[in-house]
Amino acid sequence: MGYEINRFRQEVNKEFICPICQGVLENPQQVSECEHAFCKACIDEWLKRQPTCPVDRKRISPKDLKPVPRILTNLLSNLEIACDNANYGCTTVVKLEKLPEHLRECYHSQTPVQCTKGCGITVPKYKSKDHNCVLDLRSIVEQQASSIAKMQSEINSLKASGITEMQTELTEMMVSGLSHMQTEITDHTSGIRFLKECMRSMVGSNPQTRLQFMLENEDFLRSLETARVTQWGSMISTPNDDMLEGIKSSLTENGCPLHLATELIEKATEKHWPSGLSSLDARQLNREQCEKYVAKRIPGKQAVLVLACDNNHVPENLIMDPGLVMIFSRGVE
Repeated sequence: MGYEINRFRQEVNKEFICPICQGVLENPQQVSECEHAFCKACIDEWLKRQPTCPVDRKRISPKDLKPVPRILTNLLSNLEIACDNANYGCTTVVKLEKLPEHLRECYHSQTPVQCTKGCGITVPKYKSKDHNCVLDLRSIVEQQASSIAKMQSEINSLKASGITEMQTELTEMMVSGLSHMQTEITDHTSGIRFLKECMRSMVGSNPQTRLQFMLENEDFLRSLETARVTQWGSMISTPNDDMLEGIKSSLTENGCPLHLATELIEKATEKHWPSGLSSLDARQLNREQCEKYVAKRIPGKQAVLVLACDNNHVPENLIMDPGLVMIFSRGVE
């Protein structure tokens, strides 16, 4: 990297400026063919990324570099430059060729030096004159004492938190174990409930068929939530194809086997229903019995699924195997 231009006491010729860093040339090198000059560090770094001259973009390599002519070196050497330590109080201005020598002797240098009075403390060179062994050692001791106190406090905190963490870990293990046991109990309870439903289904008119249906579709049946119909008068007994397709999609997306969904949808109109539901007059006549249905909500729809295995308690003219899909315009909760 080149020297900052504002450190020089005279105007710097543009030929002395590195095209890469825009500073005054430091350890200059030039390209043999085009004679463009750069700081050595700048051009070396440049060629690591791309093998071209930064000025004319001609292809070059490190082998094409050489020192600049002596006359350019002499002109650069005679430029007057402020000391590197100007920001730390040095007012010396020297010729560029004398700068390294001055920096070795400069009192304002940031270079660390070891105290020669016996304390062994290392301080910046510009502070060595005012260095007081006793005061500086006392400061170091105080800093170390503060660090030790802080570390001791952290150790105590870690010990305390370690106990707390063990307690927390044990508590979490117990909670996790209880949660797992509760899940197992819930699963067992659900299984027992399902077996009871299977037993009840065997009391119906088609016990073997209904039991087989429940066993084959256990997961789907468990996933459905119980529904309540508050407006039986809003039943759509002759739904159109779009409605039926929407109901079928909801059933299959929620785990209903395709063959079962297809069978249910094919019988989802009043012309396929049992006699107690096959007309408006029949439905009005059996309104009280319909309110006794155990119905399952079809997710996302104003529709219910009335399964034969859940409704052994209703008359046979109000149910059919495997069940009924009933669609409403409103009133399904």
